[in-house]
Amino acid sequence: MAPGHRFSKENLILHPPARPKADIAAFLATKGIRVPWIFDDKESAVSYWSNQPIVLRSEHPQDMNGMTGASGLFESHVFDADNFVNATTGKPPEPGKEILERYLPYSYFNMQPAAFEQLLRERASKTPKIANYVDDMSLDAGTFIGQLNHSYWQYIHGINCSLVADNAVANRFHIFSSWNEEGSPDYNYTCFDNGKATLSGPAPIPPGLHGSFEEILRMYSSIQYHLSCQESCPLVELQIDPQNTVYFLQALFLRDQMLAGPFLENEQNSPAVKAQMVRGSTPPEGVDMKVVVTDFITNNSLNTLSDLKKTDLTGKSLGVFTWEGQNPYWETIFSKAKAVFLSNPYDIKELPRLLANTHFSHSLFFKPPLTVVISEEGTREMIKKAKKSPSTNLTTVDVNVVSDGRSAFVRF
Repeated sequence: MAPGHRFSKENLILHPPARPKADIAAFLATKGIRVPWIFDDKESAVSYWSNQPIVLRSEHPQDMNGMTGASGLFESHVFDADNFVNATTGKPPEPGKEILERYLPYSYFNMQPAAFEQLLRERASKTPKIANYVDDMSLDAGTFIGQLNHSYWQYIHGINCSLVADNAVANRFHIFSSWNEEGSPDYNYTCFDNGKATLSGPAPIPPGLHGSFEEILRMYSSIQYHLSCQESCPLVELQIDPQNTVYFLQALFLRDQMLAGPFLENEQNSPAVKAQMVRGSTPPEGVDMKVVVTDFITNNSLNTLSDLKKTDLTGKSLGVFTWEGQNPYWETIFSKAKAVFLSNPYDIKELPRLLANTHFSHSLFFKPPLTVVISEEGTREMIKKAKKSPSTNLTTVDVNVVSDGRSAFVRF
């Protein structure tokens, strides 16, 4: 489809809709993409809700800025009719049933729409991660929270999955999936390279994903076409029901595609540290970088988040040694960085666990132009060579990194 139309990537980023999830889904539905029912208003959702669960999905214009917006900042809420009965009778929800934030009584859903939206905005403004993000980004809290609204969707049981095409390697896809069986959540990250799973875990690939794989790829390609982003690698969130029917949920724009050629056959015997995993590529000769090394959680002698807030990191590189916590502000740092080096202190088989289960983990891996995951050994080498600069007061290390998108080597 020709670029420049209302729902092209270009226009969606320049002029983000107030309800990006619902508006894009409604547009794609007119192009033959399957989406869940999206209700016109709260009243029509309530009438459907008497027999089926619905999901109240958060909407915010910042969702469209996939590179600098924060992932998973706002919550979506699932309403289940069984739990509504439990809540109104004062009994606790049944084990394994979805509830609204675990704190908000379901009786609030009987409020007038405007009052209900205002209540959710007030609750969002008091959520620590949102309050901290607004403060870190120096945003006007009233304006930012005031843009939060919600849309009402049919809730589809099954497998939730997010799909991203690799921006450096053709026919390579990263798929994150999660599901809940009998109250027990499971997660999977799988890298499919030319249709073959090259890294997968921690849970096995769910059968529903295997059974729908070809349809998922066709839907992804169709979404790229209709949103005029064939040269981009959007993150597309889908839902697969128990009958292996695939539904579109949302699309976020990330990196443009810059395919690399394989050129690292001669690196295997070099003294460099081989990365456990890489996304993104460099020229064949590699790139020299001064990496700002930090540990956001333990706050040891390395740079802290407070240090980084005082620094213009545009075009710089970051080494991140603790990344299992969550702070939405990090994502804005990563989107500015030239490259990010993530430390995995575990065996490579544990890497899917770190990547699999949160929007935040996905952002860490996909927002930088180049993401390199190094082992604990490589991390120790990087820390050993790191030095604090008297002029900037930042701890940095000089590295050379070469990547062809599948493999990467780092020299300190």
